[in-house]
This record gives sequence, C-alpha cells and structure tokens, in this order.
Amino acid sequence: MCNWEGYIRRGFPLNLVECIKNTVLDAAISEIKPLEIASASGASEATVIEFLNLLSKEESVIKIKQRLRCPFCGELIKGDIPANGHYCEAEEDFVDTSDLQTKEYFELNVDPAQSIRWAVVIHGFNTRGPWQEDLVWRLSHIKKYAIPVYVYKYGLVRIGVTLGFLQKRKVKKLVKQLRDISKAADPDNSGLRPHVIAHSFGTWLIAHALKEHPDLKIGRLILLGCIVRPDFDWMKLINDKQIEAILNHTAGKDIPVRFSQLFIPDSGPGGRVGFLEEEVINIRSPEFGHSGYFKRNRMTGYLSKDGAWARFLQRPLSNLQDTFDDQFKCTGWKPIWCIFRTFVRYLTLFAVIGIAGFLCYILYTGIVNIF
Repeated sequence: MCNWEGYIRRGFPLNLVECIKNTVLDAAISEIKPLEIASASGASEATVIEFLNLLSKEESVIKIKQRLRCPFCGELIKGDIPANGHYCEAEEDFVDTSDLQTKEYFELNVDPAQSIRWAVVIHGFNTRGPWQEDLVWRLSHIKKYAIPVYVYKYGLVRIGVTLGFLQKRKVKKLVKQLRDISKAADPDNSGLRPHVIAHSFGTWLIAHALKEHPDLKIGRLILLGCIVRPDFDWMKLINDKQIEAILNHTAGKDIPVRFSQLFIPDSGPGGRVGFLEEEVINIRSPEFGHSGYFKRNRMTGYLSKDGAWARFLQRPLSNLQDTFDDQFKCTGWKPIWCIFRTFVRYLTLFAVIGIAGFLCYILYTGIVNIF
C-alpha cells in the first residue's frame, strides 16, 4: 500500500501525486508516459520523471524497463527483432541490431484491470420497483461492451424468513439457479465467475449459499442493506477461493437492518456497523435508509467511472484497499440476547397466525351469512 500522502509532504505537487495514484489504481495501461502525465497534472516532465524514478525505488507498483529504439525514426521496437535487423521507414532500409539505441521506460507493476464478463443481482426483501431495471441497465453498460446481467427474484417472503427450514429452502433454490445460469454463461467450464450485487435478504441468501455449498464460487460481491451478522466468517470464503472480494456499503439510517436479528434467524446489522473481518471493505453513507442506494442519481454516481461500485468491480485485487480512503472497520458487536430474540420471533409468528385466523373467520362468517 503506497503512502501517497508522504510524497506530497516531501514536496511533490498534489495534482501529480493524484494523477499517478489514479493511473496505478485504474491499471488500465501498462506503460506510463511522463509527457502525458505532465500534461494531465500540470507538473514539468522533469518532475514527473523524478517522481517515477523514486517510486520505482521505494514502491513495487512501477518498474523501469528498457526497450530498443531506432536512432533514425525514433520508433520503439516491441517483440523480437528479425535476424536481418529492424526495418526503418525513414531510411527505407534495414538498421543493424548493433546500431539500435536503448531507451528506458516506466511500466506499471500491478495486476491488470478487472474485466466484467457477467453479473447477478439478488433483490431485497419483497422488493419491487423500477430501480431494478435501472440498476441492470447501468450495470450492463459500465464497460464499453455490453455485460449480461441476471436478476434473481426469490418471490415474496413474509413470515418464511423467521422459519429456519424455509430459509434453507430459499438458499437451495438460489444455489440451483446460480449453478444453472453459470453453466449457460460458461459452457466450457473455464472458471468464469459472476460478480454479485445483493440487497437486504438477498445478502443473507448469498452469504449462506456460499457458506453451506463450498463448491459455489463467485467473483466480487457488493452488499447493500446487508442483514448478515457482523462476525460472519468471510475470511474462510476468501481463503477457500469461493469469493474474490467484498464491498459492504452501509447506511446510517437503515431501520430494517438494525432490527433484523429480532425476526430473521442468524442475521445481524452488518449493513449498519460493518464486518469484523479485515478483508471486507466497509464504506458508509450516513444519510441513507434501507433502499437509499437506488435513487437514479445515486446509482449513476456509484456506477460511473470513478464511482465506488465501479471502482470495486473493475480495479485489480492488489489495489482494492488503496481504492477506498473512506472505509471504516467494525470495532465490535454483540448480538441481542438469544432468549429475547426467540421470544420476539415466536410472538411475531403467533400474532401473524392469529390475525390470519381472525381474517379467515370473518371471511367464513360473511360467506355463511350470505348463503
């Protein structure tokens, strides 16, 4: 992790440091050209070269390499040189290999930018509305090419979320669907994984699907309005290569997440307090409610080139931690007493059954009176 602020304190221009930092994090090019960086940052070419030379010595993100150059036309020669030498357009003749000059250049020494081949969106608890189509449209056009996006809808879930056996049924249904669409998206079984965006109860489903099915593998995961326990063992999933990285986008005014553990077994306020695991990237939007992410202008921002979600999905794994300066760590969490949670769930269950029974009774007596 580069200490970019340290270079600013050492006297390098802020615009130059930010320009190089963004170039390293984006990892969209392999060669850094000092003249282009000077033009973009407003620094002199000499200052840019000085900074790049320093980075190559103190950091591992940039390397100095050498390439042969034709002394007549100035062309940098890539690949192998033919036995009879390099053909120079300016001289209209072959230049002997011994006459070629050596030129140094700066090369990024980071993983290449992440390609997005396909994605899955798992919607939230009883979620309906136009934001789903809007999200799919913007996500599918995050790159210059179209990205296939599959929306998984597990149907309306009401009292079922409080019952463990119904939860397991929902998990199995999701796993089957993910396996089916994975075969369709990757018929050659080349290991092509989907990135996943999950909201609300969808976050609980994907977390437990991965936990209970070790053969299930995905790419990167964005959690929104997350109701997974803050002490969930994400590290095991990362170590077992089931998942590449996790971005947990929390909301400061998310009421459903705050009380989810009272109604949904094995859940918790991960979407408010974050996760304890160091590898999880937690970011916070204090003004958001449970579905505050899905306003059109916000989604446009998050999926724009420099938006948080777009950066997370595209930047190299080695640079992800550097990408989010505003991330925070969960300092601790304790669940509400088990006996109290159990009491609330059964009270809710009996209340729903009682109300349903009363409505059935009213309906029955009304029909009897009619006939």
